Amino acid sequence: MECGVREAPLPPSESWGYFHAVWNRTVPGQVGSPHPVLSTSGRGKFVGCLLAVTGLDQSWWILESDETMTIDGAKEPQWKGTGLEDYFNGGWYYQNAHTQPLHGLLFKAPFRTVQYRFHFMDPVQFGKSFRMEFERGPGQRSKGWMESVGYYYLEEPVAVAAVSTEDRSMPEDPQAGRTLMQELHNLERLGDGRAAMDAIDTYLQRNPVVPFADVLHLRKWAYREHQGHVDQ
Repeated sequence: MECGVREAPLPPSESWGYFHAVWNRTVPGQVGSPHPVLSTSGRGKFVGCLLAVTGLDQSWWILESDETMTIDGAKEPQWKGTGLEDYFNGGWYYQNAHTQPLHGLLFKAPFRTVQYRFHFMDPVQFGKSFRMEFERGPGQRSKGWMESVGYYYLEEPVAVAAVSTEDRSMPEDPQAGRTLMQELHNLERLGDGRAAMDAIDTYLQRNPVVPFADVLHLRKWAYREHQGHVDQ
């Protein structure tokens, strides 16, 4: 016998708004300009973003990129941050990969990070327009790649700019050979064996002749065994 009360689903409400997401990429040659996460018009609310960074300066200096948010065309940003990693609730250049309900660091290896933050509990509301940007390091001087997905709701649905699939290829990382093991360790911390195997495959595709290839194949086999996918 089924217990409890079965409720009918809630009817649609105009107050919910329409969910939107927009992808942006900026490249090392755009030194001097900030990275735009979102620029939109209309009435709505900003609810978070995901940001991937690949620094080419041989340092974590790019994580000192302050974020700004400008609401309804104000002359000065109403939100001024104190550093990229501070915005994602992980100051001092982070420690290790971690995931939380509203923020997290999905990837860390010198000098790359992938991080997210959601404003579900503290949405940034706007009535006419909204713009969010990340500084490209102090004084816009850091060389590197930045890729982001901004999440927001609008009162009315609006088309976002189309992006060519050719523009979405992963940027080359000059440190890949030196940081692969740290990358794998962080993926292990997250319990993501599938991503660890993918990382090994990607590295070996780009570097098919390396002296430690057999070690990587053994590590991949261990991930498969841990996930119960090893053939008997």
